[in-house]
Amino acid sequence: MPGKKIRRPAARRPSPKRPVAKARPAPATLLPYNVTVADVMSRSPLTIGKSASLYDALVLMRTNGITGLPVVGSDGDLEGVLSERDLSGVLGLPMTSRGMEGMMDVLLLDLKEQPEPTLRGFRESLEETQVGEVASQPAYSISPDAPLEAAMELMTEKSIHRLPVLSGSRLVGVVTTHDLLRAVLPLIRPKRSGRPHRKRR
Repeated sequence: MPGKKIRRPAARRPSPKRPVAKARPAPATLLPYNVTVADVMSRSPLTIGKSASLYDALVLMRTNGITGLPVVGSDGDLEGVLSERDLSGVLGLPMTSRGMEGMMDVLLLDLKEQPEPTLRGFRESLEETQVGEVASQPAYSISPDAPLEAAMELMTEKSIHRLPVLSGSRLVGVVTTHDLLRAVLPLIRPKRSGRPHRKRR
């Protein structure tokens, strides 16, 4: 199989930081009580530095069963977000391709003796590219006291699966689609009366 040419992405120019979403009254149509981002966010999230390699990021994500990482600078401030979508873009693989997760797992193996040139090229590209070169930046973020619906609206509008939570400039958590589902599911699940269901005759 002929080797696939790997295109290194051009370094991105620094962009102004995106504004943090401000807290605003939550509509009463979805949530029956006041739920804030702080109530559902995942605290103390895993992060990665801009100078780390994409291979290191892949190992961290696959080991912990997550699909993205907040990217922080040397001062601990949020610099961007790295996702599997960013990794697939470097490798030239569409996220919709079957076996994408399997491909990511294969790239974690020792491929020094792997005769397949395409896989070797993928692995080398991940090892030689820094996180800061491909991470989505600046990152969208939200404050912990913002209503949960504000996070839902922002994630839906921007088609993102994780949203860093900032208290000032400090990263205090991350809201993911899993966190949102966990919070909303009890509200839309029908209540069970506990009485046995009787079949109609």
